Amino acid sequence: MQIWTSSDAMLDIDDPLNSARKDVERELNVSVGCEDYGSGVSKWAVIYIVMDKDDPAYPEVRRYNNHTGVVELRLKVDHHAFKESNSLAHRKLLAVAMLRSIDLSEGLKLGDFDTGRFRKDVVQGLKKNEWV
Repeated sequence: MQIWTSSDAMLDIDDPLNSARKDVERELNVSVGCEDYGSGVSKWAVIYIVMDKDDPAYPEVRRYNNHTGVVELRLKVDHHAFKESNSLAHRKLLAVAMLRSIDLSEGLKLGDFDTGRFRKDVVQGLKKNEWV
């Protein structure tokens, strides 16, 4: 199981966003990377959308490709809150989005994927760093 993240964001927050995103991704892969949650999902991809305006070109998306096992969620993160906060708060904002991605995956028909156990392990990884 792999967690992968990326972002579509304004340039004014690009550096702190990339730093926070890489930290959260790395820590979560430590928590879930060696675990088997079922045969349905091989990669959990979250793309953080951090824009100062609600742009219709960047909608939230949830999809699952059962042939590749990739769950893809594109989720909005509040630009103003991100821009005005410190590095710990940046990671907390991304952690909230990651947990929201799991909640939003309901209804995607992920086969025998154990969403409950996955969420528990993600929460544990986030708590270890005091991001939730």
